[in-house]
Amino acid sequence: MLAVLPFTNRFAALVEHLVRAPAHEPTHRLGRALLADADAALDVVDETIRDILDRTLATAEGMWANGGASARDTDTLTALAVATQRTIDYVIEIDGGDADASTRHRAQAALHAGDHLERLLARLIEDERLATVAGDDELRAMAEPLAELVRVERGWLAGGRSDPTTMARLVAERLAARMEPFRAAEIERAVVAEADTEAVTDRLDAARWLGRVAAHLWRVSYHLDELAGTRHVESAA
Repeated sequence: MLAVLPFTNRFAALVEHLVRAPAHEPTHRLGRALLADADAALDVVDETIRDILDRTLATAEGMWANGGASARDTDTLTALAVATQRTIDYVIEIDGGDADASTRHRAQAALHAGDHLERLLARLIEDERLATVAGDDELRAMAEPLAELVRVERGWLAGGRSDPTTMARLVAERLAARMEPFRAAEIERAVVAEADTEAVTDRLDAARWLGRVAAHLWRVSYHLDELAGTRHVESAA
């Protein structure tokens, strides 16, 4: 048994090399050798979530430009959702036994960011909502601040100076505030003007979808700031 021990570390490194994701995959940074060093592992988790978020937003921009999702878009988003779940699983495996409060807070932020990113991806896969928004003038106008936010977020992820977290919160709050009068107007239209009930339901679902996309995008940004050590006065669940 003792004669085998000198080779165990090299064997572990070989296994890690063999099972690690290919370099083009967003999870390729998540090496198992880092799990014993919580802060180092959380640093690569931060990079990984930002990479997945950027790829998500790039896909969303393409979908928006095309007015809806294609099979290719859906495949990409599904693969990103799988990568997000792998990242969450990796965070859970990090050895935090001797971690201080700051490191534990970073781990919690990573889990929150991963959870909201996963839910954001689930929303984006609902391509029928996007198609409804793209084909409706009023909904497109409601979505313009969200489309601008996506562009700002991508600039931030590419190393830009502006922090989009406050902008994301404002967009989410404004869409939430817009929802109730929009809902009331749609219901009145259905009753008074005898509008097509299915069309009204589709518009209401699409408006709620916009609000939820914005809310998840805000929370991902907020918790990424926490993971990186940036403090905020406002809170996000």
